[in-house]
Amino acid sequence: DKDIWQNLYEFILVETESFIPEKDFLKTTIVTSIFQAKNYKVTKISKAFSQKLTHQTITGKFFHITIKKAGVLLQKYKSVSPKELAMLPFPKFINAYLKD
Repeated sequence: DKDIWQNLYEFILVETESFIPEKDFLKTTIVTSIFQAKNYKVTKISKAFSQKLTHQTITGKFFHITIKKAGVLLQKYKSVSPKELAMLPFPKFINAYLKD
């Protein structure tokens, strides 16, 4: 909506108040509801990336996930090719990951 990342694209985002170990994160209700239990496979997890904002610092990791079948919650997202991905505007946080 009308936040600092307005008109920028982002990947599926799961926000937490504090760090959660990766194995526990993958078991959270939000992850299993988005990717529907055993309907996905994590193929890679990135190193942590951070960006300092005026009021906070955001830190996160990027999960590469292969999906066997898109669930209902994924239907509101758009699938793009790597070539299309390179043409989209992203926040600095995501650009840092994409350049890595």
